[in-house]
Amino acid sequence: MPAYNAAAFLAQSINSVLAQSYKDLELIVIDDGSTDNTAAIVKQWQNNDKRIVYHFQSNKGLGAARNSGLKLAKGQWVAFLDSDDLWAEDKLRLQLNAAIDKNADVVFTNGYYLNNDELKVYESLTGFYSGHQLYKLLLTHNHIPVLSVCIKKTLIDTIGFMDTMPLAYGNEDWDYWLRACKANVCFLGMEEKLFQYRLHDNNMSKNKSRMLGGSYYVISKNYDRSLLNNEEQVYQKSKLLSAIPYITKQIFKKPAKAGIRYAVLIFKILFISRSVIPVFVYNLIKNGLKKTPQLSNNS
Repeated sequence: MPAYNAAAFLAQSINSVLAQSYKDLELIVIDDGSTDNTAAIVKQWQNNDKRIVYHFQSNKGLGAARNSGLKLAKGQWVAFLDSDDLWAEDKLRLQLNAAIDKNADVVFTNGYYLNNDELKVYESLTGFYSGHQLYKLLLTHNHIPVLSVCIKKTLIDTIGFMDTMPLAYGNEDWDYWLRACKANVCFLGMEEKLFQYRLHDNNMSKNKSRMLGGSYYVISKNYDRSLLNNEEQVYQKSKLLSAIPYITKQIFKKPAKAGIRYAVLIFKILFISRSVIPVFVYNLIKNGLKKTPQLSNNS
């Protein structure tokens, strides 16, 4: 559980973990440089439940905080929960039973958006997928909510840790699932609604500019032509080329170091999409410049 100045909702999130019907767990809270009373809240809970592990580090960002948790985890399975979200009481028990029954490596579920006291269904995918099957669906959109996921800890040996590059901001989990897809691990999407994703003003997804830039970074990083047919390749390449005007604007809006990262991203997109550039440019001239496609990442 990454926590950065998380005092507002932290106690509720901790309680949703400790109240799980599956009891053989450890809750690792990574305090990512908080300056509020996050530490005091965790330690108060820790006094009453020794399953809580508290670790403080200087502020390094969400991906680095999750990586610290992955390194400290002792169990055979790892689940993710942010410090403002909630799990249903039977989440871990149902997921682990399903994973064993279906021999799955990654298990995820449906759930709810929580807006104050109002719940709205948060739908994911359902069914059993090989990684290569799921890759095509995930390359366009992150269908897997991070707070719904349980993964085998041994997968870290295969796919490594989460990307901590600045351009991955808010999309670290999406990148991780795509890397798991390319490794062709087995995914299981459950129909049960087993989480509540809290909506509030400080959600990372509110920073649409950085999220969108990170989306293009994740797609270009994980683009693998061997997993796509010709039509799918053309679609993905054209979509990336359509993003170049947006990414170019970021070069001049951001500080120099960030601008350089966006410039490198443009060159990578041009390299990936080089085979469709002539047709793409022709269509631009013919039809006029289209609006940049808005990729979405509902994790």
